[in-house]
Amino acid sequence: MINWLEEIERRLEPVILNKKLRQNPTIESSLFEIARALYFSYQIPGFAQTQVYKLGARLTTAMYCASVAYPIKSSGVFDYDYFAKKHAPMFARLLGDNCVRFEVHKSLATPGAPVPTIIASAYFWVKSGEDFGATLEQHGEEIYADIPKFTDIEPVRGWFEVTNSSEK
Repeated sequence: MINWLEEIERRLEPVILNKKLRQNPTIESSLFEIARALYFSYQIPGFAQTQVYKLGARLTTAMYCASVAYPIKSSGVFDYDYFAKKHAPMFARLLGDNCVRFEVHKSLATPGAPVPTIIASAYFWVKSGEDFGATLEQHGEEIYADIPKFTDIEPVRGWFEVTNSSEK
């Protein structure tokens, strides 16, 4: 049986290894779209979404992750369902094709572990910092106007360059 991820990487190896070619935004975007298209076309058996991220991370020159975390406040209000089902997906939609993936996490108490300090968090993986900033500039009013619909807690925000990633 063919390992599709290895076969795709083998065929794209000349482009993957050519850093100058990879830095061309058109080629970079096209390569990632190839990976996404392979996932969404059901013609490749066993081609999992995690493999798209692995291949996409290998094909692109940089990846960034924006995070937002809401600390637990005794007097604070937080509607997790609204945050997870409306706000975070709305933000991902506004990010458009720049958003490679997003996740929403709900804090859980684990027996024997320290008490959680965060109610919930969201992570948005994007290809371009400039495009991320442009989205905030263009849609900031809409994004920030939505926050009081689910919380009165001031979030902790982060911006990271993804330097290493592994999925088992």
